[in-house]
Amino acid sequence: MFSRDHIVAKLGDANYRVLRGIFLVFVFMVLGRLAGLLKEMVIAYRHGVGEVVDIYVFGFVVVSWIPVIFQSIGQSILVPLFSKLDETRRGAFFTELLLVTLLAGAMVCLVIFVFAGDFIRLLAPGFSYSAVESAELFARVISPSVVLLMLVTVFSAELLAKEQHANTLTEAVPAIVLFLFVLAWPVSRPPLEPFAFGTLAGLFCQLIILMLISRPRIATNIFASAGQRSVWRDVASALSVLGVGAMIMAIAKPVDQIVAARFGEGGVSTLSYASRVLALGIGLGTTMVTRALLPVLSDGGQSDSARLAITRQWTLIMFFTGVVGAAIVWWFVPPVVGLLFERGAFTSHDTLAVSSLVRYGLLQIPFILVGMVVVQLFTSIRDYKTVAISGVVGAIVKVLTVLPLASMLGLPGVMLSSAIMYLSTFLYLLFQYRAKRHSLQLV
Repeated sequence: MFSRDHIVAKLGDANYRVLRGIFLVFVFMVLGRLAGLLKEMVIAYRHGVGEVVDIYVFGFVVVSWIPVIFQSIGQSILVPLFSKLDETRRGAFFTELLLVTLLAGAMVCLVIFVFAGDFIRLLAPGFSYSAVESAELFARVISPSVVLLMLVTVFSAELLAKEQHANTLTEAVPAIVLFLFVLAWPVSRPPLEPFAFGTLAGLFCQLIILMLISRPRIATNIFASAGQRSVWRDVASALSVLGVGAMIMAIAKPVDQIVAARFGEGGVSTLSYASRVLALGIGLGTTMVTRALLPVLSDGGQSDSARLAITRQWTLIMFFTGVVGAAIVWWFVPPVVGLLFERGAFTSHDTLAVSSLVRYGLLQIPFILVGMVVVQLFTSIRDYKTVAISGVVGAIVKVLTVLPLASMLGLPGVMLSSAIMYLSTFLYLLFQYRAKRHSLQLV
């Protein structure tokens, strides 16, 4: 009665694959988020919301800004591309991509190593002189993480294209390693040492595990055939459009940290703890949506009308889930924050401050979830222009609203500006979805 064939017959093959992907990603993501929570709990216990956490969070944001952009556009471009290549061409392209990624990552790493101090002084004028020096040294030490993060993105996209979701489980590895480093590091040593070495060791372990899981076919005849050049033309075409939008959209996270740094010591870390709590729901939901939907929508056997129908179904499901989930969670925020962090250097006053930010941040959840559903539709049909413009719209709204709201409300205004940003992005995507649906009805 509950055999696979029976379920597929009831739901349809596409919805079955989406649900299967969501289930697998959910299980792996829960484990990953638990690992992340353990890491945050030990950081809160050892350092509270002091300058050490400010430096760690801000330094990592500076170093990971380009890799985060690469991750967002890499998944959108590479998953549909890998899905459409045969085994031979996929192996050749994957090998070429690894070499290009390694070279690009090394160049970005060098730029960060040389100019880290300038970046931090420009972006965090609220930091003290000693904090800027410490953040500069920290950023330089972890600069190799740029290469590691970009290579992790390549291997993860290759696995996701094959609808193998074990890569999601490996995202817990950096958090577990950093947890162990912070917990076991001698108190007599400089406090930023475990953050630096734990970050590098965790990402290196994740990359090794991904390589063992993926076992990709490495080709020798690379950068040669006309077929491969056509693949790279597709990548370049997508990057020329999607890269601009992703880069502008990626400004949002540094902007939050820059504004938070203006509130003095503890501002960045307070915002960071709130973001970590929100990531339990937002990160879990968006990752499930993207990693389950994108391979199904990218399937060459799906017609545009079928893709639109699937998108509509999951938009309604995720919006309802986001609204109900946010409303329920709102009541439990203070006790959850207290349970997670209130010990050691993290006080009850810190719990109230973080809880307030989390509650404002809950407004983002419905719009992020439904927005990500629609993004997967346009990504699967390679309409990168729409995705890019949506990112530009969101970034413009973010930049225009964050300072006025932060001036009026303090740190909660930063969270509220993010909710408005995601709302504006979704409204634009919804408009484009309706236009796409109307054009198909006219054909």
